Amino acid sequence: MRNIIIPASKSLTVSNKFPNKNLNDETISIGNDGTYYYHSYLFFDISALPDNISIHSAEIALFKVEDFFDCYTVKFSIYPILDYFSDFTTWENHPRVDMNVKKNFIPLTCNVCSEIDITDIVIMWSNNTLINKGLFLVGDFTKPSLTSFGSALNKDTYLIPFLRISFKELRSVTPSNRLPFFKLAYEVKS
Repeated sequence: MRNIIIPASKSLTVSNKFPNKNLNDETISIGNDGTYYYHSYLFFDISALPDNISIHSAEIALFKVEDFFDCYTVKFSIYPILDYFSDFTTWENHPRVDMNVKKNFIPLTCNVCSEIDITDIVIMWSNNTLINKGLFLVGDFTKPSLTSFGSALNKDTYLIPFLRISFKELRSVTPSNRLPFFKLAYEVKS
């Protein structure tokens, strides 16, 4: 089994507090503060993955920069996005989200890092059944639950989110490992 760690190469936060701009700095924020909502986007460039692999597991590691307390009632979610995000992404101008694929996680714990299993999403990216355009992270709408994590732009490299993928390379069929091919001759009699 091989492993690869891929740091986030892009990240961005949007909020209805600033509907026509985005927050693109050292942290991403997710959740709501009781008045405004905050959503974030992450992108991991998986082009370094070899072809012809079987993915065993894939986890995102998000490093908290605040809110180190235990609360197991607040769930956040991750969805794949269907459009790319950029510096022009805002609350009002945002990518479409694939609402059929959802991964929940509980970030408000005393742990420094939230690790979220997104194996299903990465398998779809690897099999080209879903194009990797990034991830959408959203908090609980029902109660105040705002928290922050390190972003792709964080100066402290230990706080940059990463994707850890465990995989096995499949044996490919090449001329040297094929079974001998025998040509069969058929004679048709009339």
